[in-house]
Amino acid sequence: MKTNRMTRCGAAVAMAALGVGVWAGAATITWTGATSTDWATGSNWTGGPGVPQAGDDVVIDGTAGRDVALSSSTPALGTVTISGNRTLTFNGWDTQLVAYVLDVKSTGTITHTANGAYNTGIGAANGVNRVNIQVGSVLVELGGRITADAGGWQGYTYSGTTEGGYWAHVEDIAASRVMSGPGAGSSGTAGSGGAYGGAGGRSTWDSVNNATYGLLAYPTGAGSGGGHEWDLTSNYSDGGGAVYITATTVSIAGAISANGQDGDGNRGGGGSGGSIFINIGTGGFSLTGSLSANGGDDSVSAYAGYGGGGGGGRIAVWKKLPGAIQSALMAGTDPSSFPELILAYTMAGVTVNGGPVGTNGNTAGSDGTFFFGRVPEPASAALLGFAALALLRRRQRQ
Repeated sequence: MKTNRMTRCGAAVAMAALGVGVWAGAATITWTGATSTDWATGSNWTGGPGVPQAGDDVVIDGTAGRDVALSSSTPALGTVTISGNRTLTFNGWDTQLVAYVLDVKSTGTITHTANGAYNTGIGAANGVNRVNIQVGSVLVELGGRITADAGGWQGYTYSGTTEGGYWAHVEDIAASRVMSGPGAGSSGTAGSGGAYGGAGGRSTWDSVNNATYGLLAYPTGAGSGGGHEWDLTSNYSDGGGAVYITATTVSIAGAISANGQDGDGNRGGGGSGGSIFINIGTGGFSLTGSLSANGGDDSVSAYAGYGGGGGGGRIAVWKKLPGAIQSALMAGTDPSSFPELILAYTMAGVTVNGGPVGTNGNTAGSDGTFFFGRVPEPASAALLGFAALALLRRRQRQ
């Protein structure tokens, strides 16, 4: 009994340190969207005095007339269920959904607001918006989606003067880096693909691939946008966004994705894939659906076949491994020293493909990276992981 009381106390202290309330009896609160799309507006909910409180079960379903926008972190909720062709959209990098169980049913969707131009997000190096889920258990049912497709840094849009019908190539590369991310596709007579985990493909007139960035074992950033051809009326391709999940158990029969956007307009390059990071520690992980962070194709217009394909993104699933590999990783050995982590644990349904292209001298984006294992956690990730575990244990003892 003494040990049990100490465990309860420790869990409560950990949750309080994160600003997470303590469960004290649940109500079922249903989203109506009667007033707006704002989660934090009390009149948008029924079944309680207002906005869901700690321990409440939350239902977002087809009875609602609007989708939901979450712009500040929730307390520690009970079970959150999303269905009925409704979408929950995250706004902000640090906005968290904290719950005992998250169930995304066959007609439910979770996403985040697109990151926009890279120069407006400098200071938040990884991105300004993402899906950020901290729960005991995640279930994405067949047909359910957690998606950050085309939610990364936006493709390059240039308004200036032409030089003989062609953008000054060197100047355009510098400008596109500012707008479209650290792996931005360059622009000129045609656009190259954006890069992240894999290099962006060259356009028909490019001579180099765009360089990769980010971490193999801890991918948390947004993907970069593709370049464009000189046509000012074109629309351009955005990189994939970011999905960050800490849970004790994860079951995916549906889809979690952070794919780059296909090139659009004349000779545009594809956006790179984004990032998916899932930290399950020693808990259960089931994947019968799909995890994808693929790069976008080259231009899908009548001028397809000249832009570069977007590079693949990065996916990492943190789960403790047995034996010498786990010991070496925890001691700080570079994960890239163990190619078997990528080869032996590549799962059916996981794709980080580079975007394909035509046959006019342009090249496909390179494939991105997939990591399965565990490395020493950054302090913030460790704290959040403990919070989700503490929440699960507390509810199991009720």
